[in-house]
Amino acid sequence: MQQQPEAIITQIFPDLPLGRWAQLVAITVKQDDLYTVCTQLRQHPSLDFDMLVCLTAVDRTTYLEVIYHLRSTSRNHDLIVKTELNEAQPELPSMVPVWKSAELFEMEIYDMFGIVFKGHPDLRRLFMPEDWEGYPLRKSYNANEVADNYLKSHQLLINQ
Repeated sequence: MQQQPEAIITQIFPDLPLGRWAQLVAITVKQDDLYTVCTQLRQHPSLDFDMLVCLTAVDRTTYLEVIYHLRSTSRNHDLIVKTELNEAQPELPSMVPVWKSAELFEMEIYDMFGIVFKGHPDLRRLFMPEDWEGYPLRKSYNANEVADNYLKSHQLLINQ
């Protein structure tokens, strides 16, 4: 019988808090340990988290949270990996070497939240213009002011 991922994760990472999030097994990882933990989750033969299904971020007001949804296609189990970042210096290692699908997810998060993924092969804005100021999904972002300033600076505002 196949061992449950919770038991294996607890054996490999005894110090990581293990819980549930949206009915899925979840672990919270310190940002300094994130790359090592994710690499082990991918390479461990009993876990084999070979697919990054989704990668997103949330502004929790006092900190930023990045959430990785992983799946093992061979073992048919899922895992949520969460990490918290200081809003003043939001940096994480890129997971592109671990999961190629991280490339566009990380670009989107950089564009919307300003989280820098160190080692990303082509980190740039994905949706917003390169000269856009700020990060639209941060709670501190003032959308009206930023948009008006951008339109004025590019002489695109019709009713000035």
